[in-house]
Amino acid sequence: MRTGLNHVHGFSFVTSVNDQHSHTMAGETSLGVAYGVSHVHCYKGTTSWNRGHKHKKYNMTTK
Repeated sequence: MRTGLNHVHGFSFVTSVNDQHSHTMAGETSLGVAYGVSHVHCYKGTTSWNRGHKHKKYNMTTK
């Protein structure tokens, strides 16, 4: 059994600028998921409301 997966990471970022505006998103990742010899974390959520809209985002990131 792999150890070191029982943790999460906080995140906060500003999206790229498109159509002269950006969005922010903040939250907490999933617990670590075994991947190869290391692990990954997944995150999902909804960006800030800006210019009358928001975006749903999801991704996986290596640590």
